[in-house]
Amino acid sequence: MMSVNHASSGSSASSTNDNSNIAAFVSQNSMGMLSAVPSRPTAVVAISRNTQLDVTWAAPASTGSSAITEYLVKYSSNNGVAGSWTRFRPSSPITATSCTVTGLPDGKAFVIKVVARNAVGISQPSANSVQVMNASSQVMKASSVIFPAGGFELQQAELRPLDVIRSQNGVLEADVKMVTAGFTSNPILYGGQQVYSSLPDDDRDYNSYAMAYQFDAYGTSYSAGFPGTMLQINSGDTLKLHLTNDLAGNNDPTDPVFQTNFHYHGSHTPDLSQGDNVYVHIKPGETVDVSIPISTYENSVGANWYHPHVHEVSKKQVEGGLAGMIMVGNPLEPWPQYKDTLKQVNLVFSEVNISVNGQYKELIGSPGTSTYSGDGYTDGWQKRVNGQMNPIIRIRPGETQVWNMGQFGARGAT
Repeated sequence: MMSVNHASSGSSASSTNDNSNIAAFVSQNSMGMLSAVPSRPTAVVAISRNTQLDVTWAAPASTGSSAITEYLVKYSSNNGVAGSWTRFRPSSPITATSCTVTGLPDGKAFVIKVVARNAVGISQPSANSVQVMNASSQVMKASSVIFPAGGFELQQAELRPLDVIRSQNGVLEADVKMVTAGFTSNPILYGGQQVYSSLPDDDRDYNSYAMAYQFDAYGTSYSAGFPGTMLQINSGDTLKLHLTNDLAGNNDPTDPVFQTNFHYHGSHTPDLSQGDNVYVHIKPGETVDVSIPISTYENSVGANWYHPHVHEVSKKQVEGGLAGMIMVGNPLEPWPQYKDTLKQVNLVFSEVNISVNGQYKELIGSPGTSTYSGDGYTDGWQKRVNGQMNPIIRIRPGETQVWNMGQFGARGAT
């Protein structure tokens, strides 16, 4: 049996409201053995969830001389000045490294700190969290949102999240078809809208082809559309795609616009053979295997993109919808304390000309011309997010989100 020598150094104090400072202590038992409290918790993060805060933290590096029995969570609405702390008292002890602090007054900013307790006593408090606003779920709509004339405002909807395929056991493998929408049937989805190719008109003496990637992977079939399905990989993985060119459809397969290939934009991967080889021309009806190793040091964490890269037709294909995001790792890897707490939103920007009734038309030059490019050729175009016109993106007052953005279109003027 062990007893505590109360002449040991250190002290611990706590008031009814738990507003006092906390001091850790080390005691010595009758056998001369030291009994220690835990080290302090670290990486405290608070996220606003309407009138409550979701709090996470990292466990102490040392539990002391015995296991941690609970965590004490405190909050302050006065930026942590002495005497402003109140202990959150849930119905049962907090034993995990997370909790939800409820019952907070609305419209105030709070900081959080956490203390660890074991059988000996309590640790020094953690460093304070970043200040976060606790706000109700009031809606503040954007003002002066501009829509082109013709009913586009009626299409406004919530932002559509990207479909995602994730690598498994170091490999992302998928069957990929590249398809073209018909003129009156077999549409692709552009931001969820059914979109068709278009025949020549008064301003264009060529067809305008809406195109898309259609992925099948790990038992799931994804719709053909823009943005293309997001590919989630990690450094050291291998990207294996079985790519089939179905772009010609019922059109003339000898038209050069239907030759294609696959380019991983942003990588430093082998550009020969089955790698990121833009010199390969995949003809209509052909299937080609693409295998791209994702080097650990050459592929930076974050957003990249994929698209065709056949000289003189890549612009038409990318503009028509053949593009998608590649995400390497987690953009928050440099800040691990936020990886599982901050919401990430993937945003793909493009510039396109799609009518309200879903007819896709390529860009034109100056009014009255049918040139492929020229002054003022963006007239009548829309700038879109995830293929949508002015989508609604929701964020609470005081909330922090991470937006992963990329301009994945035929030109960089979005």
